[in-house]
Amino acid sequence: SSVETFPLGLADKRGGVKLKIPSSGVDSGLACIGTPLRFAEYHEVEVPVDTLDNILERKSALRLDLLKIDTEGCELFVLHGAEAGLRRFRPLVICEMHAPNTAQFGYHPSAVTEFMAGLGYEQTMISKDDALFTAKEQIWAAEAFNAPVNNGVCHVCS
Repeated sequence: SSVETFPLGLADKRGGVKLKIPSSGVDSGLACIGTPLRFAEYHEVEVPVDTLDNILERKSALRLDLLKIDTEGCELFVLHGAEAGLRRFRPLVICEMHAPNTAQFGYHPSAVTEFMAGLGYEQTMISKDDALFTAKEQIWAAEAFNAPVNNGVCHVCS
């Protein structure tokens, strides 16, 4: 299989965080390290975190095609910890950018857009709070081959 999972969270540095998990037993996708915005009762679990760059280096990764980030406000930190991999592999990136979540960590979703633009990515909003980031060279390659580009995805390049 070309997919490998790891029992840890992604961040901008190695360490540990307290993850708040809804006590209801449902909505585990809303677990967060910030202030829970959509549930009141929770229990905390200490979770190891590391950067994606560290993981890619340890695994001697040869490719990274897609990065999907939905971390309830910590998306920018994950991206900072993935900068070398983003520069090297130029994956498609799908990223949640929900202002109430990012505000509790001191940034606006536009900071994600600015960071990715600085790496040569273009943004296409695919829902109210989700963006697809495509490396500009993938878009240019599609145009050079007169290939269709749907929502920023080049079907020759992907």
